[in-house]
Amino acid sequence: MRSQAFIASLGEIAAMTLSFVLLYLRLPPVLPLWYSLATPDQQLVNKFWLLSIPLSLLGILIFHIFLESTLKKFDPILRKILRVGTLLITTLGTIAFFRILWVTL
Repeated sequence: MRSQAFIASLGEIAAMTLSFVLLYLRLPPVLPLWYSLATPDQQLVNKFWLLSIPLSLLGILIFHIFLESTLKKFDPILRKILRVGTLLITTLGTIAFFRILWVTL
């Protein structure tokens, strides 16, 4: 049985993907995704790039599930740290995703 942290992470990824699909027509053609770049025109990307957030988080989640299954023989504290870390990464990505939506809509 998978842990609750992995299930919560998967739920967050599903919520981001569903939000993108439902709000696709309302989104402007370009979105501010790269906040660390110097000028505002460099920060803008096509709205399809917004899907890079849930897709990369899904890749991280799949990798962590695989890694956690190989750690079953080892210390349970390491597995717990991996689960909490996965949930933290997914939650921060979800906050960034919805912040971008909030700024643009």
